Amino acid sequence: MQLNGQIFELTIWDTAGEEKYHALAPIFYRDTDGAIIIYDCTSRETFDRTEKWFHELKENSQKEPRIILVGNKIDLTNKVISSEEAKEMARKFNVNYFEVSALTGQGIDTIFENITNEIYNWKLQRRELENRKSYASISSTRSKKKLVISSASERYEKRDEDRSSGCFC
Repeated sequence: MQLNGQIFELTIWDTAGEEKYHALAPIFYRDTDGAIIIYDCTSRETFDRTEKWFHELKENSQKEPRIILVGNKIDLTNKVISSEEAKEMARKFNVNYFEVSALTGQGIDTIFENITNEIYNWKLQRRELENRKSYASISSTRSKKKLVISSASERYEKRDEDRSSGCFC
């Protein structure tokens, strides 16, 4: 998928909510960056199970996956789940909500664009936070008149009095 001038590769696992895949779900969840929880707008049973999927994702993933809630089959007239009820569920779990029709394709591109954006922005925020923590650690170390440079292969310490220049980066 191309988004904002970058190409992203999405690996999608569709369990279709089937019980035969339920035992495998924790394997799917473990390293997932994002999830799209889809229910059928014409089926109360599928909507009621969405809460279970939210909880399972949170409990079984090692990361904090970005999640969106999607109501499918909006092209049908016999909807039993209102948009308002679905939006309330989305608010409860602090996720975005979309309605689509797999039959007509309405809204399909939007959900993939959204989940890709959510994952990308989340990873970008985490990277910036880690950079700030790293900078704070360096600043803290420097204020103690000792600079510690660490890498996977070596550890090097230099005392403040050994520095010959003003910058030791």
